[in-house]
Amino acid sequence: MRSIIHKLLISMLLVVGYANAQKDLPVFCNDKTIPTIWPKEAASTVTGGDLVFGSSGRYSEGRIVLKNTAQQPISETIMLVELFSETGKHVLTFNVHGSTALAPKSKLPEYLQYPDGDFDARANQGIAIFPGDTATFLPTSAKIVTACPAEARVGFIKLKYLDGKTFSYSSDTWRTDPTIAALPSLDSKNLPVKKSFDKLITVRVNESQTVIIPSLENVPEGFSKWLEAKINEWKFIRATFAGKPVTDDLRLLIRFHTEPKQDYSLIANYKNESEPFAVLDIYPPADSSRESGVFYGGLPLE
Repeated sequence: MRSIIHKLLISMLLVVGYANAQKDLPVFCNDKTIPTIWPKEAASTVTGGDLVFGSSGRYSEGRIVLKNTAQQPISETIMLVELFSETGKHVLTFNVHGSTALAPKSKLPEYLQYPDGDFDARANQGIAIFPGDTATFLPTSAKIVTACPAEARVGFIKLKYLDGKTFSYSSDTWRTDPTIAALPSLDSKNLPVKKSFDKLITVRVNESQTVIIPSLENVPEGFSKWLEAKINEWKFIRATFAGKPVTDDLRLLIRFHTEPKQDYSLIANYKNESEPFAVLDIYPPADSSRESGVFYGGLPLE
């Protein structure tokens, strides 16, 4: 119970911080309509419109409409929407999951096991999608993109109908991104820095979930040793390519704060980064406990 109250206090303080810092929140891409390619092979079953995309100092988010062109009501939707740059380079993948009921994480593919509790709280379908009807999905990604993507492609679709039947489509090249799933509690007394500090690093997560970090320069004394000691305790979700785990890099901006308030102006220092990155914020305790508050992509991380 104390842990729950503690997290609520941190969340309340951070909401105030969000409000106070909106003027400093850089917006890299806002309400941009991205031309979206839907698979022709699925047109008689499902189709949809273009993705509306935005990326800010917390995370990236999208809005996409799906239409049921089949003859049965859809009770669960899994869909992957991959975004590309003007040069055709992968930027990020939105993992879309909607269901008429919350699903235990153990029943979901690894790439849908978001860091938000025992159940998939991102299911936003709510009710079945009946033939001819549409549903709007609001996927998010912890990655921040500093330039608007040029194209989106729906590379994977899995539907479940009310009668129990299923439909699946996948391209030969669909992929998902590596991400952080969970962190153990961080003792504020053992943090490597005692003042505000931020560092953009690259974490390599291989197919067996072994984590490798490069040598770090221009960092406070003790930070490298702390990270090397702690990072193997963190739980990562592996990247996949065509359904198989692969080695991939996660660019991670780690920020230590001296007070429980978001300072978005720091993000502006990275506005010229050509590659997307995610943000891990570490805050001091909100009360007399020693447990630090940890937020990933703007959401509490357990």
